[in-house]
Amino acid sequence: MVGQAPDHVPGNPEPGENEQLRAVVDEILDQSSVQQVESEEDVLEALTSQGIQPTVEHAEPAPLLNARRAGEDVNYYFLYNGSDSNTVNQTVSFTGNSSKGVPYSLNPWTGDITRIASYEKSNGQIKTPITLAPDESAILAIAPQGWYEGSERLEIHATDTQADEVVAVDGELAIQDTQSGTYTTKLSNGTTVETKIGNVPDMRTLSNWDLTVEDWQPGDSVTETNIVEHEIELDTLKPWKNISELQDISGVGRYSTTIELDDGWTGGYGAYLDLGDVFDTFQVTVNGQQLTAVDQVNPVADIGPYLESGINEIEVEVATTLNNRLRVAQPDRYGDRSRQSYGLLGPVKFIPYGQTEIRNSSQNSNGSSDEPEETDDADDIYWDRVMTMTAMIPTMTMMGMSTRMMKTKMMTTTATVTTETAMTMALSTKTATRMVIHS
Repeated sequence: MVGQAPDHVPGNPEPGENEQLRAVVDEILDQSSVQQVESEEDVLEALTSQGIQPTVEHAEPAPLLNARRAGEDVNYYFLYNGSDSNTVNQTVSFTGNSSKGVPYSLNPWTGDITRIASYEKSNGQIKTPITLAPDESAILAIAPQGWYEGSERLEIHATDTQADEVVAVDGELAIQDTQSGTYTTKLSNGTTVETKIGNVPDMRTLSNWDLTVEDWQPGDSVTETNIVEHEIELDTLKPWKNISELQDISGVGRYSTTIELDDGWTGGYGAYLDLGDVFDTFQVTVNGQQLTAVDQVNPVADIGPYLESGINEIEVEVATTLNNRLRVAQPDRYGDRSRQSYGLLGPVKFIPYGQTEIRNSSQNSNGSSDEPEETDDADDIYWDRVMTMTAMIPTMTMMGMSTRMMKTKMMTTTATVTTETAMTMALSTKTATRMVIHS
């Protein structure tokens, strides 16, 4: 209980009600599990004195919100960076079933579930580094090894590394970094290993793009849409509103470019594609293969698996809101709105990384695993996992809603399009889904 205890009933209490309230409050304060403190700053100390520990702890103060859901043999953690401008990059400690569990990453965009390869177990907690861009979210699970049959089964994990990250590849540990060099990694079996990453190609900024735009215009009736195509060559990325023929249009833009990789681009290399700033929603295709949904808040994709020696084709498709077209299609209703900065704005960076297996990381020095034995078959807990994750959706949706999207896109006009706009947008199912997200 924070501050002075209540001693009267608000409003016009009946005779004796104030006395009844004070008696109840006194009874509450007499409980051994209840403490009264002067201010909110004293709450943490009071909870700690009662032996109450948080299931999620940050190494330092951060705008990191979290929600936890517990299922049989598994704890799910939803993390959200509530900052508009600051990246969270620190170690976070998780308590739930950590004695027999190992950490997994559940990618909310792609649906991939992977073993986290770098973490530390101490004092009943699992500690692992977390990096989240402003408005970005993540989902982690702590569960027995083998909980998800499609993930890597690691006999040993890293506890610390000088490299950017440690990943699991075919049941083995590997370091990954955008710079060449020799990196030290500490392993859970007590050994320290040095691993070398050879020459990593330089980062490149992709500035030259061919842009094809579908300009969606009102048709002759409310059930028709005219689509006019524009083709533009760009030697620098800029918003559509700064391109004369695209200033007042809405629709879908496809940016394409190529990048040539030398014959040495074989195993051990990959690359990130950092799109910089994009407005509005987008998808990425590399060499004809469309990537599974890319994080729309932190638009960085690992395109390593799709690259090959020689010429590589990269396409970024951007779907806009209807704002800029409605400004001129219905000026009496929307003419006072400002043009939005549509398009791939960049800068777009192609960032190669090197990857090298950590030798002798598959077993302990005595040949045994340092991880707990699998206690449940993945199939037996499948529906429990699905139902638990389903129950998290309302919380994740509320906490994870991007404040950037709310601030810059809530004024989009997708939701305002009706038959009276004289402009029915005959969207494909795919594009309709991406455009309606922000309604």
